[in-house]
Amino acid sequence: MDSTSVNLDWLLDPITKHYFDFEGVMDRKSFWMFVLYLFVAYVACYVVAGILSAIGLRPLGGLLFVLIGLAGLGVLLPSLGADVRRLHDTGKSGLWVLVSFIPLIGGLWLIYLLAQPSAAPYQGSTVNPAT
Repeated sequence: MDSTSVNLDWLLDPITKHYFDFEGVMDRKSFWMFVLYLFVAYVACYVVAGILSAIGLRPLGGLLFVLIGLAGLGVLLPSLGADVRRLHDTGKSGLWVLVSFIPLIGGLWLIYLLAQPSAAPYQGSTVNPAT
C-alpha cells in the first residue's frame, strides 16, 4: 500500500470486530487513529449537513443531522469499548472511564489517562504492544 492511500481499518476494525468487546487491550496508535477517523467523519458530515441547511435544503440537512445522531448512537459501544481496552493497555481498570462524568475536569483527565504509554500486561493478558 502506498503512503497516499487511506487505511480505513483503523476505523472499521473497532466497529466491526470489537463491537461489544471490553476485554483485552488496544495500543495507543490504534486507539488514536480510531478517534481521528471518527472525528474527521463527524466533522465532514456536520459540514455537509450545515451547507445543505444553509443553501435552502433544510429538510435534507435536517435528515442528515438525524442520521449523524443515529450514527453516534451506533458507535457509542465501540467507542466505549475502545476507551476501556486502551485503559487496560495503560494498566488501569476500565472503570476509570467513569472519571469523564466529573464536571469540568473529568473529560480532560480521561484524555490524559488514554494518552499514557502502554504498561505491563493487564490482568494476565498476553497482548502488550510496545507503544
